[in-house]
Amino acid sequence: KSAAHKNRAQCYMEMGDTVAFFNKNREAFEAGYNSVAHNLGNCYKNGWGTGIDFDKAFEAYSAGMEAQNVFSPVVPCQWETGMLLRDGKGCAADPERAMELFKAASDAGLIFAQYTLAEEYYKRQQWVEAMALCQTVAEREDRIPNAARASVCKMMARMYTHGRGVPADEAQARQWWDRAASYGDDDAGIISRWLGQNQ
Repeated sequence: KSAAHKNRAQCYMEMGDTVAFFNKNREAFEAGYNSVAHNLGNCYKNGWGTGIDFDKAFEAYSAGMEAQNVFSPVVPCQWETGMLLRDGKGCAADPERAMELFKAASDAGLIFAQYTLAEEYYKRQQWVEAMALCQTVAEREDRIPNAARASVCKMMARMYTHGRGVPADEAQARQWWDRAASYGDDDAGIISRWLGQNQ
């Protein structure tokens, strides 16, 4: 039944009926099927078929972290809950708890969590950890937004430029600036062209 509820709701989303998608997920969630918790959280977070409500999004995502069966969306809900905790949306900000959830989802292989955790390590100047995760994301072929890909490449370019977490390497830095530019990042494009003119 859990999978059936989830699949039925997904059909409405594919048809573009966000209201029906929201209603089906809400009904299933209220009936105790937490396999739809991630879908419902996304509805509240993004305003799909309902108003944006971060409190309810946090409630849904948090419920999704409680594994009840094989369909429980534990890993994506860990990442989403972490994002809300990091930003203090729908809950009190708790950066350290957010990091714990990012790590758990990253260790489980969720590329969005790996990217987010890489950014957090970079902000905290934990260069070795940031570089390791950036390399992991860069090597994966999962579909993530080009802006995220470019961000990873730019972090790597800067770390190679300044010798943070790795030995300084101008050739590697330029390679990653070029790659960031290939994902449509304007700033990386400017730097890449400038480096090309000053070889």
